[in-house]
Amino acid sequence: MTLQFAKNAKNNSENMFSELAKRHLHSKYCPHFSSRFTSDEVEKYNSNYYNCSQMQETKMTNQIRQIYYAVIAIGIMCLTLFGGSCAMAATKKSVTTNNDHFIVLPNRAKVIDLTQPLNSSVPTYDGKANEFKYQILSTVDKDGYGSGAFFTHEHLGTHIDAPVHFCPGGTSIDQIDPSNLLLPAAIIDVQDEVKKNPDYSLTREKIKEFEKKNTIPPHAAVLLLTGWSKRYFIDGQYRNVDSKGVMRYPGFSLKAAKYLVNDHKIAALGIDTLSIDNGPSQDFPVHKFVLSHGLFIVENLANLDQLSNNGTVVIFAPLKIEGGTGSPARVLALVP
Repeated sequence: MTLQFAKNAKNNSENMFSELAKRHLHSKYCPHFSSRFTSDEVEKYNSNYYNCSQMQETKMTNQIRQIYYAVIAIGIMCLTLFGGSCAMAATKKSVTTNNDHFIVLPNRAKVIDLTQPLNSSVPTYDGKANEFKYQILSTVDKDGYGSGAFFTHEHLGTHIDAPVHFCPGGTSIDQIDPSNLLLPAAIIDVQDEVKKNPDYSLTREKIKEFEKKNTIPPHAAVLLLTGWSKRYFIDGQYRNVDSKGVMRYPGFSLKAAKYLVNDHKIAALGIDTLSIDNGPSQDFPVHKFVLSHGLFIVENLANLDQLSNNGTVVIFAPLKIEGGTGSPARVLALVP
């Protein structure tokens, strides 16, 4: 298309210059001019003017030809640069640093909200009530505008744990690399296992089984679909405390986390329960291992059953709290 456009421009320009030259070269187009001079003088003038115009037309044609070749050169350069970049992005296979990864966004996608709402009924890890508070400061009817203030724990509702949550000196929530907040996702469904055992922890063997039909993309967020989010606002069922005071809900095993971090170089772990460590865990081994490797964790996710392993991309949007150990977050998925 670029070459054809340039050729058409060249032909049209040459025709235009030729016609203009002819209109000014012959005295019959200017009767007033020819009436002031003899026919010999007009013919001599026309001959000189024609030769000068021919030189100008040749000069203009050469300029157009130069522009024509320049357009071709620019077109080839653009094809080389942009075509090469696309080819590199398409063939990128591994991740060497946090900034050296490519995200393939779907051309057409459905947006799924993976965020639980924040209100005074939000379940908490320690069972305390009213950990989220919202106060109305002004209303449109009374003050002409509406505003409010809220108080919340960093690790409440759908939220992100930064490395500093368990690792002194680790990355705080405001220091998480923005390129890590847009990630390809792998969703591992363990709902059947959880129905049989509420304390179920994802195993390395289950991941291997998942990989027979699916791929865990480099630098991915691995999300564990347990089905537990359906209990979120049902009194007592989300924490699921037994008669001994032990919470009973599913999570990741340490072996599974090590396999994902060391072998797959993932960027984040997420789950639809209170914690990536299962309910009975007392010392948070998965938290400590994952955060010590610079990853972040997302907990209390919703609607994971609406995602697919066919190019889903997830957007994580925590508050940029300076020095924060975590933050409530809006989490959205783009599903092809």
